[in-house]
Amino acid sequence: MHDLTWRPLTREDAQTSADLLNAMETVDGIGENYTAEDTLQELIDPYADLQLVD
Repeated sequence: MHDLTWRPLTREDAQTSADLLNAMETVDGIGENYTAEDTLQELIDPYADLQLVD
C-alpha cells in the first residue's frame, strides 16, 4: 500500500477532482456531470476554505 499525502487541493487537481466526483455520481445516480472547469471554479472561490484543520 502506498503512503498517502494529505494536502489542500490545487488548480492542478481540477481534472482529477472532477473525475472523482463523476465516479461518485455513477454510483449515486443523481444526474450531475462535473468538468475540470466546474471543480476549478470551486478551487478558486475566494470564500472556500480548502486548508486542512488540525
